[in-house]
Amino acid sequence: MLEKQNNNRGFSLIELIVVLSVIAILASIGVPRFLQTMEKAKIEADYKTVGVLNKATCLFRIIGSVNNESGDLFEGILTDEDRLNLLKTEGYLSGNTTPQQKDASFRWEIDNQLWRIYLDDEPAPLSSLGSNFAEISSAMAEIIRNHYDEMGSYGRTWDPYQYTDLGLDPEEWANPIDHVYYRPSGSTMNLRPEEGYQLFMTDMNGTDRVLTYNLNWNLIYKVDEDKWYYHTVDPLNEIDISTIEVQLR
Repeated sequence: MLEKQNNNRGFSLIELIVVLSVIAILASIGVPRFLQTMEKAKIEADYKTVGVLNKATCLFRIIGSVNNESGDLFEGILTDEDRLNLLKTEGYLSGNTTPQQKDASFRWEIDNQLWRIYLDDEPAPLSSLGSNFAEISSAMAEIIRNHYDEMGSYGRTWDPYQYTDLGLDPEEWANPIDHVYYRPSGSTMNLRPEEGYQLFMTDMNGTDRVLTYNLNWNLIYKVDEDKWYYHTVDPLNEIDISTIEVQLR
C-alpha cells in the first residue's frame, strides 16, 4: 500500500525570504506614517491644552476680578507650576496639563499675558497661521483669496464650514489667538477681541475707535476690496489697519 503523500510541507528558503521582504517593505511604509500620525496627534493635543489654559486664565481674570497693578495676572507668582496650581485651586482648571510632545512645556508669557507652548526652550507658533495679528490675518486672507481663485466662489458662512471649506480646523480657532478671535465668513474675515481685552484703532478720518468683546461687533476685513472696517462695511468706518493695537482693558 502506498503511503499517503504529506502535503504539509514548510516554506522554502526562497519563499521565506520573499515573505520577509514584503513584511519589511510594508513596515518601512507603515511605521513612518504611524509615527507621523502619532506626532501630529501630540501636537494637536498640546495646542488644545494651551487653548484650555488661556480660556481658564481669561475666566480667572474676569470672574475673579483680578486686575493687578503690574499688568501681570499672576503678579507675585514666580513659577508656572504655581500658576497652574492656582488655577486648579480656584476651580478654573481641572485635568492633566502635561504636554504630550517631547521636550515641550507650557509657559506663561508675562509680556503677552498668555500661555504658550515651548519646544526645547523656543516658543512654538501660537497657531498654524502664525502668532500675531499681522501674520494670522494676512495668512487667513490669502487662504480666502486662493479658495475663490480655485473654486470660483467664497467659502460658506456657517459652522463649521466657514473653516473646513478653507482647510482650517474649527477647534483650533474656537479659542482666541493672542487675545483675538478670528472667523472667516464668505468674502470677509471677522475679528473680535477676547473678553477683558480691546482692539484700539484709528479710522481713515483720524478718529480713534475702540472695539470690545461686549459690544458684540467685529473688525471686518473685506477680501475683495482689501479694506478693513469697524463694525459695518461702510466708507465712513474704514480703518487704517497700521494703527491697530490689542490692549488689556
